Amino acid sequence: MKFTLLTRDRSDYLTDRYSERKEAAEKEARHLAAESMSHEVKAAE
Repeated sequence: MKFTLLTRDRSDYLTDRYSERKEAAEKEARHLAAESMSHEVKAAE
């Protein structure tokens, strides 16, 4: 019972998965890279 009371407000931290954060960061990096490349192509024209 005490464990449940101690961890009740920390559920978001305890259920956060490193692999999901890593995957999301890689996806965001690919998106930003593609976006910056499209700006470079437009600037060259």
